[in-house]
Amino acid sequence: MDLGLGLENTHVLVTGGDGIIGNIIVSAFLSAGANVSSLDITHPQNSQPSVESLSPGKLLNLHADITSTSSLTTAWDFATSAFGTVECCIAAAGLDLSVLPQTSICDMDPSTWNRIFNTNIHGTFLTVQFWLRGLRDHISSSSSSSSANTEIKNPGLIIIGSEAGNFGVETQAAYSASKSAIQYGLLSSLRVEE
Repeated sequence: MDLGLGLENTHVLVTGGDGIIGNIIVSAFLSAGANVSSLDITHPQNSQPSVESLSPGKLLNLHADITSTSSLTTAWDFATSAFGTVECCIAAAGLDLSVLPQTSICDMDPSTWNRIFNTNIHGTFLTVQFWLRGLRDHISSSSSSSSANTEIKNPGLIIIGSEAGNFGVETQAAYSASKSAIQYGLLSSLRVEE
């Protein structure tokens, strides 16, 4: 399937790339000819990940825990050494309704609340921060370089939210609050930053 989006050889990084939504995102970008780095905590830890050619795009599966700066650094470094600067970042990793316990606010274990917030908010924050820093570093190094081949063609950030962040879900207060935080607080702040 050719989506005709002009994404050929664009480096797209997807967190949660092995999840239900993430896997569909990875497949779509590969179909469009992008070079995709799929980060997921379920990918095996491998000291030498390899690039798979999946015509028309290329795929690199990397183990990463988005809540860990060191884990994210290792995966991000592998990804950028394979495909260059991450131009398009899709923050799809998170704990969702399919894996979370159903419990009322009254009965929720605070450790569950913290785990969901750590993954869905802190992990998304780190992902966005890594992407922004990579773009900033690329622009800084490009301005001192005369190479015309360093232009970023398709910069973009997509953060996967949920209707639960808008309306709330019974027995899913932590999930709903975490999605609301990234959909409203984080994205609104990103919009006004330069």
